[in-house]
Amino acid sequence: MEIQNNLKEFELDLKEQELALRKDELKVKKWEAGNHAAEMHNTYMRETRGRADGLIRGILLISGGALTLSLNAFLREHAIQILPGYVASLKCAWGLLFASMVCAVLVPLSLIVGARFHGIRWRKYLDDGKPGDKLNQPFWSELFAWIFGIVSISGCCGGLVLLARIAIGTLNG
Repeated sequence: MEIQNNLKEFELDLKEQELALRKDELKVKKWEAGNHAAEMHNTYMRETRGRADGLIRGILLISGGALTLSLNAFLREHAIQILPGYVASLKCAWGLLFASMVCAVLVPLSLIVGARFHGIRWRKYLDDGKPGDKLNQPFWSELFAWIFGIVSISGCCGGLVLLARIAIGTLNG
């Protein structure tokens, strides 16, 4: 009788151990799935960041080139004569192109500053974090990046449109 009780207890212990092992296996599978999803997300974010960096470089190149060429065309010794009605538009175009370049530089700067604050919070979490702590990128850095990005693209497009308008008006004389 005692042997049967011991055998039953052993079987119960064995079943509990198997159940615990299955739970651990499920946790590992969930962790692996989450890890794979995180890797996919990180890859996606790297690719997106690469596209954004390319766009910023393009805006800097186009705005800087247009600003340099137009300044050279209208301010050199033998400058193109601009009609008086276009002087204000030319100044506005130069301002928009310059603002576009400044905002293009501020996009990654705001993300870098936000990442620094995120890193500080992350370090604090690793030191004494609680499971419920949020480790998201600061909202304000993404908001500023979007604002600077939109202003940069708009300024570039607006400046180029004004320069085109001035060029067409100057040629039509």
